[in-house]
Amino acid sequence: TSDNPCSDVYRGRRAFSEQEVRQVANYLKTIPNLKSYYNVHAYSQLVLTPWSYTTTYPDDYAEIKRVADVFMSNVAKKYRTYYRAGPPSRILYAVAGGSIDWTYAVLGVKYSYALELRDRGRYGFVLPASQIKPTGEETSDAFYAALMAMK
Repeated sequence: TSDNPCSDVYRGRRAFSEQEVRQVANYLKTIPNLKSYYNVHAYSQLVLTPWSYTTTYPDDYAEIKRVADVFMSNVAKKYRTYYRAGPPSRILYAVAGGSIDWTYAVLGVKYSYALELRDRGRYGFVLPASQIKPTGEETSDAFYAALMAMK
């Protein structure tokens, strides 16, 4: 992150100091019995789970990972798109201030994930138009399967 307000990765002056982040947080707080949260990004083909800032697993990690595995197995069915799952601190690098940690810890949303969709770096953020529909299809199938697998 950066303390430069002109940076693409500006972290803000403090937690929820940026209007957009504050609006999303306030909205999520209004949803009764929120069961699942997905923060969708591109790219890398990952299902990221809590915790982001430490390599310690949450107490109910086995259940969180089980649903992530359901997502991964179903996203691969149609087009053989393979994902990895786990905490960012273990499969990428430690990060602080992530929404999956906040929704998990503060809102009590056990099934909190950050998805990194296609691809693994060939196209990066500029995915060809020909891959948009397949990405939507496989991700929709995986979302449905994961939601149905939640307790």
